Amino acid sequence: MRADDLTPLDLAPKRKKPLRWWHPWDYLVLFYWCFFFPQALPWYVETIGGLKEQEPGKWSHLRDHKEVRVLAVMGLVLLMVANVLLNYLGVELDIIDPDDYWKAVAGGVAFGVAVGVAVGVAGGVAVGVAFGVAVGVAFGVAFGVAGGVAVGVAFGVAVGVAFGVAGGVAVGVAFGVAVGVAENLLAGIVAGFSFAFLFPTFTIGTTLRFPDWLLSGPLSGRFNWFSRLVAIPIPALRRRLLTGLINDWRLGAADCHQTMRWSSQHLTAVQALTRALDQSSDREIVKRIDWLARGQHHWDLIRFVAIDPMTFLISMIVTFPLIPPKIRHRLQKKYKPIHRTDNNVRACATGFWCWYVEDASKAREAFEIIRGLPYADFLYRGALAIETASSLKQAEEYGQWFRENLWADDYDQEVLRPETLATIQQLRAIAQVASESIEASSALTRATAFNEVIASLQHFRQNPEALLEPERDLLLEIAGKWTEILTEAAGKEAERQEREPVENPYVGFSGRPVSTRAFAGRDIILANIRRALPATVILYGHRRMGKTSILHRLRQEPPENAHVVLLDMQAFRLAKNNRELLRKWAREIQKNLAKADIPDLPDFQQVDTDYPEEALEDYLEQVGTALSGKSLVLALDEFEYIQAGIEEGRYNKSLYDVIRALTQKPDFQWLSFILAGLHELEEMSGDYQAAFYSQTLPIKVSYLSRKTTSHLVENPDPNFNMRYDPALVDELHRLTFGQPFLLQKICWRLIENWNERFLEERNPPERLLTTADLDDLFTEEFFMGAQYYFKGVWDNITPAERRLLRILAVAPEPMNRTALFQHPETTMSEPEYQQALADLDKHDVIKATEGPLTFAAALMQQWVREYAD
Repeated sequence: MRADDLTPLDLAPKRKKPLRWWHPWDYLVLFYWCFFFPQALPWYVETIGGLKEQEPGKWSHLRDHKEVRVLAVMGLVLLMVANVLLNYLGVELDIIDPDDYWKAVAGGVAFGVAVGVAVGVAGGVAVGVAFGVAVGVAFGVAFGVAGGVAVGVAFGVAVGVAFGVAGGVAVGVAFGVAVGVAENLLAGIVAGFSFAFLFPTFTIGTTLRFPDWLLSGPLSGRFNWFSRLVAIPIPALRRRLLTGLINDWRLGAADCHQTMRWSSQHLTAVQALTRALDQSSDREIVKRIDWLARGQHHWDLIRFVAIDPMTFLISMIVTFPLIPPKIRHRLQKKYKPIHRTDNNVRACATGFWCWYVEDASKAREAFEIIRGLPYADFLYRGALAIETASSLKQAEEYGQWFRENLWADDYDQEVLRPETLATIQQLRAIAQVASESIEASSALTRATAFNEVIASLQHFRQNPEALLEPERDLLLEIAGKWTEILTEAAGKEAERQEREPVENPYVGFSGRPVSTRAFAGRDIILANIRRALPATVILYGHRRMGKTSILHRLRQEPPENAHVVLLDMQAFRLAKNNRELLRKWAREIQKNLAKADIPDLPDFQQVDTDYPEEALEDYLEQVGTALSGKSLVLALDEFEYIQAGIEEGRYNKSLYDVIRALTQKPDFQWLSFILAGLHELEEMSGDYQAAFYSQTLPIKVSYLSRKTTSHLVENPDPNFNMRYDPALVDELHRLTFGQPFLLQKICWRLIENWNERFLEERNPPERLLTTADLDDLFTEEFFMGAQYYFKGVWDNITPAERRLLRILAVAPEPMNRTALFQHPETTMSEPEYQQALADLDKHDVIKATEGPLTFAAALMQQWVREYAD
């Protein structure tokens, strides 16, 4: 046959409409299927009947699938007619006694349908057919020529006809159950038809097969498909398949698939495929078997190329159902099919077949043999990665697996299976996150990472269509196993956290800057500062409002192309004069810029002169040159200490002139200031105002919002594993009005109290804080510990304002503006009174609404009432 004459084989059944129980022609079609084309039965049940092979057997299937129900009725009718005709022709059947015909039929049908529907039988077209044909192919491949073909066909056809193609419903079900392959209703129906028809006539069926072979035109270039049960090899078909494989591999592989699925010419297809592969070049072997392995072809094509036929034949014989189960199981363990790796073709096919049967280790061994072939290096690496991924047992092993498979991220060779490479890369990413989660010091980071990788693995398992056969099942098994391992690790992590005290993250009340997640709610202020620069920024607010923490965060995350140097005036308060103070500034600037690897920095000691103001200006001019176009932000914290030093006589007022000159010189556009303190510009002295007149942007640092309060309280640190009742969060905001220092102090005490109970009680308390935990918390010791904040607010207001606060603090009922003004102790004019209320409201000490006047923070009211001087 010429290659130009080849057209793709299409051997699938062509029927498009259901069988009709009242139409005689459809009974002939069913008769033809049973005797000559049994492969059409499962196709009909699944395609037209709508009953999938994977569905478990249920009585409801006969009710819900009309075509399956009609097929069952037609089978019973055909069974009775065939039995009557055979008895009329004088064929003696031992299965059904003519005298008890109807009783036997009824009993057989009842038993067969009952068992067939309840448990189903045997996977595929029919048990006997699969067994007989497999043995026939094994014999044919083993012996190759006439003797082997004759023995294989004789045995295969006899067994196939007698045990697998048709028979009584009851006998068929009994045989299927005996074989122990109860799977589904579809196979049960097929097995029922098998014994229903050909078992009574296996002698006739056997003799018919040789004439069918002759009708197939074995010696000519033409052949027909009258009987799909012909197992004797058809030379013309073998030549046609081999020609197709040589000239167009994909066409030939598709034809072999058609032959394997819709006929009994398995031996012919395997012989043609094996010969074509043996004639392939080294560059073609992997590509061709890879094409077969992509899930669209009959897997027996690869299996029979890979397997040793004699060991396969023995393994099939020892599975014969009449052998006692104990002996059969013992023989099955002893006689297993041997996969051949004696040449590249067999080794490659064995690798793919072992992937298909989920034997990752043998697949890797097979691919290692052919690693030198084109495209095979990836198969070996991928098989090794899959094998080792399958063997992981503990979450701690993921880091090693991740490092062992670094090759996957930058593999530079041509890959036939890019989907598998992408899958290994995805597993590497999951393994990396899993490894990092185990090594993370943060409990929250660990928990979040565990949840992330488990979600990724679940998504991976829910999208199997992105994976290729045959490694798909192995990869899904890996994903399932990893999910179990990491879920267990996440559970152990949760248990470990439950057995330990809570690490207290609330340290903001200590006076140290907050750099953890407890730094919250200041994003808008940071953004406003960045936008205001290079103008001078006045950052003002009560003590312990978080101004220093804002400056530290700004230093950690500076504006683009800028360096922020923090100058803490409280730390410099011991400087005796201008020269010593400015020298400390220069030293701090040099120390910070040196950490940023700024080259060619000037020596800060040049400021140590009798004219420090001019020396500092010269020093900063040299710093500006070293910055090479970048800007410098000098953040002066606790700026009011300069005013205090001037008032004490330690500093000269020329400091104001220095700062004004630095901010106004055209050559110093790269330099800007942030002045952090208690007051805005209009509340500073006249000298301050003169130094920064019309050049400053005031930014207020005030209380936290209710939302930010919740974030600071409930999420202060990644390690935090304590829950707050929402009512407690509301109460904390009422008590503090979102004052960060007070919030941190209260929460720190709450956690400390809980940890004490945790260590003392046998049964650990629930990790939940409620309003009851505030009982007995606000003692004199607490208020003395918070004195720095309360006293700072108190000292920052006028005596008249303090008098108003005392009146409000002790009032038995809330007071409005009028009632407070009319109080006997309010000894001030109305303008003074209104100004005092406005200043208290401006500084967030009270909420001066038109209704009742209240303290912004309830704790401030208690302090004024009980502890204010």
